[in-house]
Amino acid sequence: MTLKLTPDMLAAGYDFLRTTAPFSRWRLPESDEIGFHVVRDAALSADFGVEQAIPYIRVSEANNGLAVTLLATLAHEMIHLRQHLTGDREHHGPRFKRMAARICAAHGSIPRRSEPIASAPRQPPPGLMARHCPRLDSRKRVAGGFIFF
Repeated sequence: MTLKLTPDMLAAGYDFLRTTAPFSRWRLPESDEIGFHVVRDAALSADFGVEQAIPYIRVSEANNGLAVTLLATLAHEMIHLRQHLTGDREHHGPRFKRMAARICAAHGSIPRRSEPIASAPRQPPPGLMARHCPRLDSRKRVAGGFIFF
């Protein structure tokens, strides 16, 4: 079973992450100042953009049906939001990687695509935080054989 995503779920995930380190220090806008959109494009995990001066995050339901992948995807797009707010135009450059490493240090890592997630219908799509997180030590594993986030 996978999550049936809604814009309210995306906003709630964003609000949750915004209260945690390192996001809580980034002065990110409130969720009601951001557009959240659910798409069903299997070729897309998620993206960030700005339209008419309003930032938005689009998340593909086709690739984010688990809570763990949804939170990792939102975290990834929140880095892009921070880049936008600070004028960093490097996309996945060194500053992005440093921010991702801080998130991984605070939250851990999700499994690499080659590692199955228990009862998951699909492997996590490319472009999630797992790509940016170094492997964590096995003592931090949780039930189900994966490292959260």
